[in-house]
Amino acid sequence: MNNGIKNKPFEDRVSDFLRDLERGEGFVTVHREPGHLVKDLKVGVGKHAGLVYKKGAPSHVQMANQYYDRLMAHYRERGYEPYSYELVKPNFVATGERLGIVQDYYEEPSLAELRGYLLMGKEIKKGERKLQRELNDEEKETFRGRYVKDEDSGLRCEQFLKEPHNKDITLEQIMEVGREFYLDLDYLALPRKSDNVIVLGQGRGRNLERTGLAIIDY
Repeated sequence: MNNGIKNKPFEDRVSDFLRDLERGEGFVTVHREPGHLVKDLKVGVGKHAGLVYKKGAPSHVQMANQYYDRLMAHYRERGYEPYSYELVKPNFVATGERLGIVQDYYEEPSLAELRGYLLMGKEIKKGERKLQRELNDEEKETFRGRYVKDEDSGLRCEQFLKEPHNKDITLEQIMEVGREFYLDLDYLALPRKSDNVIVLGQGRGRNLERTGLAIIDY
């Protein structure tokens, strides 16, 4: 995406995206589950990269944004910031004429996906230590079927962990992020939905040492 497009106001980018949607251009259909109320998402490509169109009422996306607002108010009231994570608030626009929403799209895995993928890696290493040999492809696939939801989910996690700023992320770090995040949700009596929390990785918020999280509902 060039800087001119990136610097465009979000609402203008949405208008451009919707015009191309009407023409059947500028998007690919992506299937992501579970945790997403709409399975087939229209994800922007080219100049529309970073946007997604979801058909349906905006109430659940509004609820996700309310999670963010309540958590931020919670931090201010208690006079602290989370130690391990930092929230990023996705943009969204309701598109009444199409009965849907356009929202920031994140290619990164959900908290549930990444935790499962890293746990798979830990269990494979444990199995190899026990057998004192490297597991073969069939044995590794058994672990993959147990901890990874589908092929696309596994690819999201692999690509995420290949990024230079994410390559040192560990299972223990993600478990700590989840533990602190869920404690804050529990304090506010907000339901836990780890499939709807996207892990943006290191350096995606103001504090480069914290793990960025975005609460979404596609």
